[in-house]
Amino acid sequence: MALPSGGMVAHCEHLLGQVVVNSPKDVGKMLRYFDHLQSEALSPGASRDLIQRMRGDLG
Repeated sequence: MALPSGGMVAHCEHLLGQVVVNSPKDVGKMLRYFDHLQSEALSPGASRDLIQRMRGDLG
């Protein structure tokens, strides 16, 4: 999340709770990880099509 002051923070939820990260180095690392995940993700339409195909295979 970009703050009005120009800084950035990240919020992480995990199995045991949550944490707010505000270290610029750590927020940058998290942004890079998120970018990598996004680059591997299907588009919403392709995700829908895959789910429909999978449902058909199971039926």
